[in-house]
Amino acid sequence: MKTRKYVIALLSILFAFYACSDDSVSVIDVDPPVDPGPEEPAPEEPEYDSALFGTWVLDPTAGALGVGPAVGDYSWWSSSAADVTDRACFFDDEYVFNEDGTFRNILGDETWLETWQGVDEDRCGTPVPPHDGSTVGEWYVSNGSVTISGRGVYLGLPKVHNSGEDGAPANDTITYNYEVLNDGTILEITITGWNPDAPEAAWYFRLTNETDSEPVEESALVGSWSLDPTEGALGVGPALGDYSWWSSSAEDVTTRDCLFDDLYIFNEDGTYQMDLGDETWLETWQGVDEDRCGVPVPPHDGTTVGEWSVDNGNVTITGSGLYLGLSKVHNTGEDGAPANNTITYNYSLSNDDDTLEVTIQGWLPDVPEATWYYRFARQE
Repeated sequence: MKTRKYVIALLSILFAFYACSDDSVSVIDVDPPVDPGPEEPAPEEPEYDSALFGTWVLDPTAGALGVGPAVGDYSWWSSSAADVTDRACFFDDEYVFNEDGTFRNILGDETWLETWQGVDEDRCGTPVPPHDGSTVGEWYVSNGSVTISGRGVYLGLPKVHNSGEDGAPANDTITYNYEVLNDGTILEITITGWNPDAPEAAWYFRLTNETDSEPVEESALVGSWSLDPTEGALGVGPALGDYSWWSSSAEDVTTRDCLFDDLYIFNEDGTYQMDLGDETWLETWQGVDEDRCGVPVPPHDGTTVGEWSVDNGNVTITGSGLYLGLSKVHNTGEDGAPANNTITYNYSLSNDDDTLEVTIQGWLPDVPEATWYYRFARQE
C-alpha cells in the first residue's frame, strides 16, 4: 500500500508542474484566487449651479477687473471706464457655462493680448493658442467655488490661475470663488494663490449675463431723481467699491436735507435740468464760511438747461454748472469746473429702474482709481 501511495503522490507532483505534450516545460498557476476587497465607491456626480448657466461677458463699467492685496481691496489696479472702449475686444469675449457641464471661451476674431503671449505690447489681436477658445472644457461647482478644466480655458484673464500668472495651470484646471448677484445678472469672481509673495492677493472679475439681457435704453433714465434718503447714498474712497474715506450717514439725510431734496431731471427730448429749490448744500470752495445749506451759488444753481446722453454704461451731462450728486466733482478735479462743461459718469440701474447708482473717477490725479459714488431714487 505504501508503494502505491508514493506513486500517486509522485504523479500528482509531475502533473502539477509539467506539461508532457512535448519537450517544453510550463508552470501551471495554482495560486488561490485573490480577495478583491470591498468595492470602490462610485465617483460623485459633478454639481452644477443653474445660476451660472448661459453666456457671460465682462461688465462694461469701470472696475469690472481689479487686483490688490486681498479680496475686496483692489487698490493695485482696476479697469477704468476708458478701458471698456480701449479694450473692446476683451469686453466682448464670452464665457459660456453649458447645462451639460461643458465650458467654452468664445473670443471672436480678437481678444486682449499681453506681452507674455509673445506680442510686442499689450493690445487687441488674434487669440494666441492655447487661449484661443478652441477647447471645449468642463465645469462644476463646490462650496462657493467654480472649477474649470480644459487646455487654455479660463475666466477673466488667461494668465491667472491658482499658483501663478503664466497661463499654465496644473492639470489645465483653475478654481475660482464666485457669487451671483442682482437677481442672477451679475457674476463676481475672485481668485487667490497666484502670487507666492502675497498669498492673499486677489484678482477680481465682474461679469454680466447676456443670455437673455437687452441693452439699457436711454428711456430708462428719463425722469426725476434725488439722492436716496438712506445711509451710504454718497461715498468716496480709493477704488470702486471701497468708499472707506467717507460715506454719508443716516443723520446726514436730515442735516443735509437741502441736498437730499435736489432733483436731477433727465428729459425725454435729451435735455437735462436740475431743480435745487431755495437751498442746496454748499461747501467752502463756493465762498461760504463753512459747509452748510444755503442759496445755490452760480453757475451751480440749476438755471442752465443742458443735454444728456448715454453710451456703454456711461451717462454724459453737458451744460454750465450741471452735475450729478456733488457740484465740485468732475472727471479731472474737484473744483466744479469741468472741461467743456461736460462730465461723464458710470451708471447702473436696478432691475425695476427705480434705483440709479453712479460712480466717477479721475478727479484725484494722485490716486487715479479713487471713486465718488452716488445712489439715487426715482421720484414720481
